[in-house]
Amino acid sequence: MKFEHIPGFEKQFEQLSNLEVWQKLAALDHQAALKIHPNNRYRTIRALEILQSTGQTKTDIIENNHQYFYESQDLIIIGLAPNREQLYQCINQRVLRLIKQGLFIEITNAYNATDFQLTQALTCIGGKEIIQYLMQKINYETCISLMQKNNRHYARRQFTWFKNQLPDCHWFEFKMENFDNACEDIIKLIKRIIV
Repeated sequence: MKFEHIPGFEKQFEQLSNLEVWQKLAALDHQAALKIHPNNRYRTIRALEILQSTGQTKTDIIENNHQYFYESQDLIIIGLAPNREQLYQCINQRVLRLIKQGLFIEITNAYNATDFQLTQALTCIGGKEIIQYLMQKINYETCISLMQKNNRHYARRQFTWFKNQLPDCHWFEFKMENFDNACEDIIKLIKRIIV
C-alpha cells in the first residue's frame, strides 16, 4: 500500500509535547506506540499520519503486508551476508570518508542553527558523537571510534531485523574476494527450486 504525506499534518501537534503526541498514538494504535520512544516525535506523528491517510493503523498495514508477502508461492528470498570482519572494515572506512567529506562541519552547522539543541535530525549515527565532541565531553579520537562502533552495531541490528522478518530467506555468506562464488551458488539454488 502506498500513501503520501499529508501537507502540514504535523502542524496540528505544534502545541503538544512529545509525550502528549505519543499518548494520542497509544490510544489509536497501541502496538505501534510500544515500538516508538515517546521522544521520537517524527515517527510518532508519521504513525498518526498513516492512520489518517489510509484509515488503517500502521500495525494493521504491517501485518497485512507480512501475510501477503508470505502467501506468495513463487517467492524466493535471497540474503547476502558479507564476511563480518570485512564488513566492519568497510564501515570503519566509510566513517572516515564521511569525515573527510565534511561530516563534522555539517553537524556543527546544524547544531549551531538549532541554538545548540539536540533535534531529531541530529540524533543520526555520527550526530550524537560529534555533538559530544563539540561539547568537549570526548576527544576527537574517541568521537571517531564511537562513530565507527555505533555504525557497526547498527549494521548488526539490521541483519538481526532481516533475519527475524524473513525466516524463509536463503542466506549466502561470502568474502569480498569470493563474491562470484556466492553468485554461482545463488544461481544453483534458484535453478534447483524452479525446476
